[in-house]
Amino acid sequence: MRRLTPKEQLELSYAVTTIMAESDDPQAAVTQVLALTGVAFGFDVGGFWVVHELRATLRCASFWTKPGVKFPNFELVSRVRDLPFGKGLPGKSWQTRRPVFMPDLADIPRALGAKIDGLQTGVAFPAFRLRRVFGVFEFFSRGHEAPEEDTIAFFAALGIQIGVFLEHYGITDNVIEDEGEVRLAAERSVDAVITIDEDSTVLFANSATLQVFGWRPEELVGDKLTKIIPQLLRPRHEAGIRRYSTTGKRHLNWSEIHLPALHKDGHEVPVALAFGEFWRKGNRVFTGFARLMQGGVD
Repeated sequence: MRRLTPKEQLELSYAVTTIMAESDDPQAAVTQVLALTGVAFGFDVGGFWVVHELRATLRCASFWTKPGVKFPNFELVSRVRDLPFGKGLPGKSWQTRRPVFMPDLADIPRALGAKIDGLQTGVAFPAFRLRRVFGVFEFFSRGHEAPEEDTIAFFAALGIQIGVFLEHYGITDNVIEDEGEVRLAAERSVDAVITIDEDSTVLFANSATLQVFGWRPEELVGDKLTKIIPQLLRPRHEAGIRRYSTTGKRHLNWSEIHLPALHKDGHEVPVALAFGEFWRKGNRVFTGFARLMQGGVD
């Protein structure tokens, strides 16, 4: 992470104001600000999360990566995962209405994606006015450098500056999830990606399912997820889905679970799973990420 000089901070602040003031498209404006800030500070990855006030969740509306570098696993888990108030890096920044720095990403909900893509540290700051937070900017690095105090102060001021424009735009009404970007991110992922509904029906599968499970995407979509779950584990899976849909309580760590899966040819394969919940057109769905493990299941 670079430390900007006072002159560079002033220039960045002015550029952000210009972008926000001259744009009539809030999504395009925050995406430009995201990229501009990420490049200025030398970050590797950035995201902008919009507050969904009715559901009290955050949704990733824009995602940026350093030119020439891709972080497909972290991008995908960010795009499909809603974060509640106080959870994860953006959730904590929303809760405190202050910049938050995380020197270790092991405990964030998207830890597996960050680990796979080599991300080490993260910082976030809220865009707000008075007590109302409209969204949160977050940035990640592969290095371990902590931001200086003047950088944290700059992020705090920048968030207030942007918040004035987001209130004017009605940002929570105008920024929506881009389904096309989600699907592109899924195909870039080296992990098998599968989305199911509350009945365990597969709604989406990416091409990596062939490598991990032996099934092509079109052979999974429309069928039950139990197709890739060993017989003995199927009752536990179905009971777990029903329990969570009813109570909202988790009995497993969604960041990484080691379990056997069922390959198309009938043998079991050890996989590491991470999954998250989000909403599509008012319905709850779950997206899982599976990668083959070396040495079997613990």
